[in-house]
Amino acid sequence: MAFRRKLTVYVCLCHGITERQVRECIEEGAQTLYDLQGQLGVATNCGSCAGHACEMLQEHRAGRALADPALHCPGTLMAAGTAAAV
Repeated sequence: MAFRRKLTVYVCLCHGITERQVRECIEEGAQTLYDLQGQLGVATNCGSCAGHACEMLQEHRAGRALADPALHCPGTLMAAGTAAAV
C-alpha cells in the first residue's frame, strides 16, 4: 500500500498563504483581489502572487457562471517584484 501525502501549494510565499486558504476565503465571500489582500494579506508584499490569486477568483466565478471576471482584478497581472495595484 502506497502512502500518499497531501501537498501544500503556496500562493504567497512572502506570507505563507496556501491555495487552500485562498480557496476557503473565496468560498466565504471574497470576490476581489482587494478582498483577499484585506483578509489574508495576499499580494501585499512583492505582488508576484497577484496573478495566481486572480486566476483562482476567476476559476471560482467561472464555476458559478458569473460574468466578466476581469472587472475584479484590473492591472494585477504584473511583473514579479512589483506592488499589487488596487
